[in-house]
Amino acid sequence: MRRPGVRGVLAGLTAVGLLAVSAACSGFSGGTGSNSGDSGGSGASAGPTTISLMTWATPQDRKLYQASLDKLTQKTGIHVKLVYVGSGAQYYQKINSMVLSNTLPDVFWCANLDSSFQPLAASGKLYDWTPYVDGTAAGAKKAPLDKNQFGPGYLDQYQVNGKQYGVPNEANTYGVFYNADMFQKAGLKLPSANWTWDDLFTDMQKLTVKSGGSAKQRYGMQTGWGDLYDPVGLSIYSIDNGGHGLAPERTWKSVSKFSTDPQLEEGATRWAAAIKAGEVTNPDFTATNTWAAFINGQVPMAWGGQWNAVSIFDGKPKINWGYAPIPRGSAEQVAPLESNAFCSPSSEKNPDATWQVISYMLTTVFNEAYAQDPVAPIAYVPGSKGYLSNLDSHGAIGKQVASTVQQELKNPQKVGTGFLDPWAGKAANLSKSLWNPMLEGKKPVGPTMNSYVDQVNKLISAG
Repeated sequence: MRRPGVRGVLAGLTAVGLLAVSAACSGFSGGTGSNSGDSGGSGASAGPTTISLMTWATPQDRKLYQASLDKLTQKTGIHVKLVYVGSGAQYYQKINSMVLSNTLPDVFWCANLDSSFQPLAASGKLYDWTPYVDGTAAGAKKAPLDKNQFGPGYLDQYQVNGKQYGVPNEANTYGVFYNADMFQKAGLKLPSANWTWDDLFTDMQKLTVKSGGSAKQRYGMQTGWGDLYDPVGLSIYSIDNGGHGLAPERTWKSVSKFSTDPQLEEGATRWAAAIKAGEVTNPDFTATNTWAAFINGQVPMAWGGQWNAVSIFDGKPKINWGYAPIPRGSAEQVAPLESNAFCSPSSEKNPDATWQVISYMLTTVFNEAYAQDPVAPIAYVPGSKGYLSNLDSHGAIGKQVASTVQQELKNPQKVGTGFLDPWAGKAANLSKSLWNPMLEGKKPVGPTMNSYVDQVNKLISAG
C-alpha cells in the first residue's frame, strides 16, 4: 500500500476546478491571523505565537511531528498547531474552500503535480519565501537554511516567475525492485547503479514466462506506475540516449512547445514490443497485488517508488532482493523530479515565526520522525538523515536502498513527473485516446506520436 508521500495525496484537480470549488465548505478556525499579538509580518509578538500547520500525515506521523515540534516551543516559545483534514481529493477540496474564504493556515502541505499550485502562486494567493530561502530576510537569520543543500531541481519546481512560493519537503525517487534469486537462476547480472536501458529490456525478456504446460504466465516486470513509458518516461529515455524530451522545459512547467524526436519513437517502439510480448504490464495495469506477489517471490521486477521498500521490509520476504535506480542510456542518466512542499498564504502575518517552523521541520522534525517511520527522503538533503538511518538499520539491503535513493535525490539531471500547466487535464485525455493505444499496439507509433504532439501544441497555444 502506498505510504503517505507525494503522489498518494494528489486529487487531480485542474486549475479550473481550483477556482470553481464552492466556499460552502466549512472554513478553518485556526488559520492565518490566529497568532496572538502578531505585528503585521515583523515576526515579533506581545504574547505567545501560534503557527497552524496543516498536513495529510498519518496519526503516527502527526504524533512524531508534535513530539519534535514541542522542543521548538520550549526553545522559542512558538506553539505549533497541527491540523489534519484528510488526504487526496478531501485535502485539496479543503484547500480550495480555504482560498475562497481566506482561512488558509500559516503552513500547509502543497504539491505541484495537479495544476493547482501554479495558479495559486500566479494569482497572488501564496506567500513569496524567496528572501527567506536566499537568507536575505532579517527573519531568516534565526533559522537559516542553506539553499544549496536542496537536491537539484526541487526549488525550481516551486518557483513561479522567479519567486519561491513553495519550500520543498518530502521527495519521491523511483526505481526497479528486483528478485535477486530469479536473476541468478536465469544467469543474469544483477541491476546496478549504472545499469542501462538495454539491460532492462534484456532482463524483462529473459525473466518472462509464457503460459503453456504447467508454467504460469509471468511478466518480466510489473509496473506500479506507468512512468517508464508515459510521456515523462519516454522523455527520460530519449534524453538518456542523446535525444530530447517532448518539451525542452524539464520541470514540465510553462511549457512552450512539444516536439517529437527519433529517440522518443525508438523508446515507444521498444516498449510497445515488450508490452505485446507480455514482458511488461500494459498502461491499464493496476498494481493491486504486485507488492504482495513480489514479497512472495512471484515477481522478477517491479517498478515503483522508494516507499514500497518499507512494505517489503515489513513483509519479511524470504527472497534475496534489491533496488536499482532508473537505467541510464548512451548519453546520461536522468532521474524523475517529484516532491511536496510547504506553502503559506500571501496574507501571512507572522512570516518570521512561520519560517522558523518550516526550517525546523526540514532540519529537525523530519529527521526525528522518519528515523522511526521512514515515509520519504527530504528534498532538503540534510533532512533525509533520519529516513536514511532507518533504511540502514535493515542491513545490507537497506543500505542498498538508501544508496539508490541518494543517487536519484542528488542527481543534477532530472525531469518532472507530470504536466504542470493549465492544459494538463486535457492532455491527460490525449494519453487515453492516443498514447496508451500506441503503446498497446492499436495505433502506429510514428503517426500517433506526431498526432499527440500536434494536439498538445494546440492545447498549449489555446492557453
